[in-house]
Amino acid sequence: MKSIIGIIKKLQKPLDNEHTYYLVIIGVMTCILGVFLFASQQTQSKIDRIRNDESMYRREILDSVIKAKIEEAAPNLFAESILIYDLENENIVYEKEAKKVRGLASLTKLMTARIAGELFSPEAVFTINDNDMETGNTKGLQVGDTWPIKYWLPIMLVTSSNEVSAMFERYDGTFLEHMNKYAKSLGMNDTIFNNSTGLDINGGLSSKGTAYDMMLLVRDIINHSNDGVPFNGYAGSSVVTFSRFNDPKPFVANHTHEGLSKLHRVLLSKTGYTQKAGGAMAFVTRPISGYTFIVIILQSTFSGRFDDVARINDIIIKYTELFASYDL
Repeated sequence: MKSIIGIIKKLQKPLDNEHTYYLVIIGVMTCILGVFLFASQQTQSKIDRIRNDESMYRREILDSVIKAKIEEAAPNLFAESILIYDLENENIVYEKEAKKVRGLASLTKLMTARIAGELFSPEAVFTINDNDMETGNTKGLQVGDTWPIKYWLPIMLVTSSNEVSAMFERYDGTFLEHMNKYAKSLGMNDTIFNNSTGLDINGGLSSKGTAYDMMLLVRDIINHSNDGVPFNGYAGSSVVTFSRFNDPKPFVANHTHEGLSKLHRVLLSKTGYTQKAGGAMAFVTRPISGYTFIVIILQSTFSGRFDDVARINDIIIKYTELFASYDL
């Protein structure tokens, strides 16, 4: 206690020349340190800006190279409408009649899946009935099959099941209304859904839209996904297997994308085909972390859509890996 009182008394005395000198020195050093820290911060900010500018410049070069290579391959592509979008760079890399309205076929089911995920609880359980089967049972489903939505969504997207789409629409009478309302909210102004399957109606197109609009939908799906992997990755798997309730025989869902198992770095692949719409594909590839590309193909042929995606994916992977390996 005495020592503290002594210090207080000293501080109450007028400063002598020696104390004043030390205070001035401390003040000057504090100012110098402040200037140094400010300059360091400014320098680091400049370095960060330069790095960001360099990263953007590298990305623009990559997108330009991919565009040039796709243009070289264009004569061998079957699709009438194509759009390639660099997700992280928010840049349309390549487009061909991307805003022309065409049939969407089963790409419609991407919106069906998006709305089902919004309307229904993750633990909601659904059962297929006879009415759902009227769309044509081609996937091996049985009346009475019962699963929670976390199983139904993979089945619908991987096998492109019309039965599952019809089931979702049956469970909520406003389902179709929600699909079209959500499309408008995303800016899909040229898109209309007349059913949840994408099947032609009375010989005419049911769902119509553009490659650009479908890119907006896929981008939204990715942005609302865990770690940017849409539908937990199963939409990019060639085979998905589920156990049936009270049945030892599993349900095996084979992807409708022929040759998918031979492609690499696929996050999502959704096929579509009707006689009126032709062949369609929505495809997402991520060659390396931080490089995600959305590919939309409309009005191709049944087999040509698979060739189109394979060529485009090869180009994207090859040049993305090449650019990532060089310090430009």
